[in-house]
Amino acid sequence: MLSLTTWRTSIPWIVVCPEVEVEMKYIAYFVIGGTVVSLVTYLASHSRGLAAAFVANMPVITLITFLIIFFESGQEAVVSYAKGLVIMLLPWLAYILSV
Repeated sequence: MLSLTTWRTSIPWIVVCPEVEVEMKYIAYFVIGGTVVSLVTYLASHSRGLAAAFVANMPVITLITFLIIFFESGQEAVVSYAKGLVIMLLPWLAYILSV
C-alpha cells in the first residue's frame, strides 16, 4: 500500500513521487530565470536598453532569490548568500565601469 508521505497520488498513470516533486521545483526555477532573460533580451532587441537594464537589475529578482533560498535552506543560507552578494558587488562594479 502506498503511503501519503511517499506518493502524492495513487492513480496508476499519474504517480508523483518526492523525487519528481523536487525536479519540478527546479524546472520552475529554470522557467522563472528564463523568463527574466527572455524579457531582457526582448526589450534590448527592441531598442529599449534602459528598460532592459532596469528589468535585469531589479531588486525584485534579488528578493525572489532570497525567498527561494530561505524556503529551501533557511535564514543562515540567505545570510551567507547576502554576504557573497556584497563581496561580489565590487568586482561587478569594476566590470561595469570597464565596459
